[in-house]
Order: sequence, then C-alpha cells, then structure tokens
Amino acid sequence: GRSHLDATAWVAYLRDMDTVTTAYFEYGLTYYHYGRRNETSGTFHSTHSEYISDDRAFQKSEADLEAWTREGVHSFREFWGYSPKVTAMPCHYGGREMGPIFAKLGLEGVEGEESGRGLLPGLENSVRLMFDPAFDPPGKWEALFEA
Repeated sequence: GRSHLDATAWVAYLRDMDTVTTAYFEYGLTYYHYGRRNETSGTFHSTHSEYISDDRAFQKSEADLEAWTREGVHSFREFWGYSPKVTAMPCHYGGREMGPIFAKLGLEGVEGEESGRGLLPGLENSVRLMFDPAFDPPGKWEALFEA
C-alpha cells in the first residue's frame, strides 16, 4: 500500500517532543511538512512519504529503497498470487535511482503525472491526467464522461 506517511520521522519527531508534531498528534492529525526549507539547517520537518523525505535526517539510501520496494512486491504477490508488472509512485514522484530498482524486481512500467513527474528512465511510463474533481473548476470532471 501507499501510506504517504514517513512513520519513522513521525515517531522521531514525537519522541523529540517537537511542539508542532505533538500538537498535530494531540488533534489526531499528521502533516506533509513544516518549517523553512533550508538544506543546511536541518530544521525542515517532513512526513511526506515512507520512501522519500524532504528532511535530510530521514532520507533513504538506495538499499532502503530497494528493501521497501521488495517488501511491496512480496506483499502484492502474497495477496494476488502473481507478481506486479506496473506500479504508481506515492505522490507520483520517484528519483532516478528507482528505475533500476524497479527493473531489478521485475516491474516493467510506472505511472506518473501529466507533467512528467514520477516518470522514470529505462521503464515504460504511463501518463495520466492528474486532478481532483473536488477542487478543480466545475464541469471538468463531468466533461470526462462526455468524451
């Protein structure tokens, strides 16, 4: 599954008694990230995703990314009885290092955004139009069904 939450970072922020994270936790919420984005300060907090972090302290190595992907492929196979051939990246973004990892684990394609974000070199890529009908201008969602 795609959790869209870096539980490791979340728990670490709570253990450090980070005031913003604690306040969110007390209200039963999480967040994408907060703080000023500063590559050198390390004060940028991110729970963006389980596989990619905007907080340098929680960025994953290629070995971590491969283990994460291997676990996902294994879980898919256990549930469905066959191995996946395509995937969609959480947040529709993957670094260039993900292409070889996916290929090594038998994935042949990846879905990404219309902008090209999430499309990986070396793999077949499927592009889909990304929009949320709840937030886009009225009529855009209905127009899809009239085509």
